Amino acid sequence: MGGIIMDGELKRYSGIDLTKFICSFFVIMGHVPPFGVHNSSNIYTMLNFGLTQYICRLAVPFFFICNGYFLFRKIDFANPDSNKIKSRILKIIKLYIIWSAIYFPLSLTELIKHEKGFIHRVLVYIRDFLFMGSYVHLWYINGLIIALFIIAICLKLNLRPKAILLVSLFLYLIGLLDDSYYGLMNRIPLLSKVFEVYNKYFVTTRNGVFIAFFFVSLGMFISVKKPQITHKQSAVLFFISMLLMLIETFFLKYYSIARGFDNCIFLVPSVFFFFNLSSSIELYDSEKCSRLGTMSRLIYYGHLWVSIVILQLFDYLPEGLIATPLRFLMVVAITIMISLVVMKLSDMQRFKWLKKMY
Repeated sequence: MGGIIMDGELKRYSGIDLTKFICSFFVIMGHVPPFGVHNSSNIYTMLNFGLTQYICRLAVPFFFICNGYFLFRKIDFANPDSNKIKSRILKIIKLYIIWSAIYFPLSLTELIKHEKGFIHRVLVYIRDFLFMGSYVHLWYINGLIIALFIIAICLKLNLRPKAILLVSLFLYLIGLLDDSYYGLMNRIPLLSKVFEVYNKYFVTTRNGVFIAFFFVSLGMFISVKKPQITHKQSAVLFFISMLLMLIETFFLKYYSIARGFDNCIFLVPSVFFFFNLSSSIELYDSEKCSRLGTMSRLIYYGHLWVSIVILQLFDYLPEGLIATPLRFLMVVAITIMISLVVMKLSDMQRFKWLKKMY
């Protein structure tokens, strides 16, 4: 997730590494309610919603921006080196295949139990693998591959970063019509019909074309323009953007417009200033922060396996425990421990191949 910082620049980007680590917990919160699962509406369901559908939505776009920023900051756009981009895409494809294989046993249970039959589910899995992600959270890696592929084509067509960003923004706004602004789109018959046909085959706009492409392009654009925004300005503008995003989220929920809260309009300035704020932070021990940045990738990729195993364990525990933060805390603790073990082993010559997991 953007972990390609050169040794001489570790201190400069220690803030980003620390933020990646924090964002990896946001991702866990998105899949494991931090205040437990509740059958009725109460203060804890409200807190869960506030965290998972509002604050935690910064995480994945932040990771996309990091990738765009760190990959393209060394690219000469007057004569872009396509080999660098190809090399990065191939590396991510290998990563995607590895984690798809790790999660395949879970996918296999769905293949076997699918109500429409095994063959139908196999075809669905192939579609998901190619366009949406082979498992729930792996859409991030799939989206990154597609986004970089589209950007590579755009650069081949001599499009400048600003033009690429505008094209990706247009697609992002279209994608919102099938997600957070679904209720508005659904009132326009022709548009509704177009999305109905689209969803029949591709299910969602939360993918590389409509979401990842924009945020990776934004990271690329930041690397080129290097906006001169002070730490204080970033903090103030981030706070204002988050406030506007809160109002937008409340509006979408209150009027039942959204069918999902993955992305919205004010997420864009929020994550932009979030990235700028993170990049302006310099911490003393950059090497440790770099390790945290690396760990964030393993936490992101591995946490759902841990979550599912722990969920099975809860079948044998008192029923009321599912309504507490215990499951979330267990997932966090065990995922961190596994990540530390993998990183420690991968530093040894015998287990160096484990680095391919991150």
